[in-house]
Amino acid sequence: MLKLKSYPVSIKGDRDVELPVFLEFVKRVGGKINSVLDVGCQFSSHYYAHDLRKVVGVYHGLDPIPDPDVEKIVDNYIHADACGYNFALYDLVVCLSVLEHFGHYPIKFKDFKDKRFAVFKSMLLSARKYLWFSIPVGQEFTDPGQMTIFDKEEFKNYQEELKPFKTTYGYFWSEGPQASHPWTTSTYDKVFNEPYSIPLGNRGICVVEVEK
Repeated sequence: MLKLKSYPVSIKGDRDVELPVFLEFVKRVGGKINSVLDVGCQFSSHYYAHDLRKVVGVYHGLDPIPDPDVEKIVDNYIHADACGYNFALYDLVVCLSVLEHFGHYPIKFKDFKDKRFAVFKSMLLSARKYLWFSIPVGQEFTDPGQMTIFDKEEFKNYQEELKPFKTTYGYFWSEGPQASHPWTTSTYDKVFNEPYSIPLGNRGICVVEVEK
């Protein structure tokens, strides 16, 4: 996993750290995969979809909201909510900062933590070779109708599920990406023990790379 001391600031958000880490992963495993499912693929044409398209023969995107630009890139744009969706098998399943939104929109669920954990398990089962996902982490915080941060207690359930597999965790921290503070490599304790800041945005990110 790519772990730099500091990541360039250009987007002023999660993508400043997610994109270089994810694209390094894609470059590293590109010759080993033929099919990919991008969960929450809306807007990916602006970030990574073109790079992913170059290394796979079969590229499917899953999102409940249409995106004409992404539809032109993927072989199949699946208009569906991942909650309750019947996942097929793919060599690689990716999900960039999307799990935190499940159960909040476009469909709301009171038991959203159970829903997103079920989506995570479906993605894990769907991935023949690799699963790659990123999530915002820290002390629990909910932005109503948008997302909920993953706290330490909830994340333990994910770690337990991943124990049978070769899993690499990357923890990243920024004093405030929306205020142009760069992302840096960090530690589990640092990112999970900090509170969310509304004016500064997500400050803790966890990237998870799973190999079967």
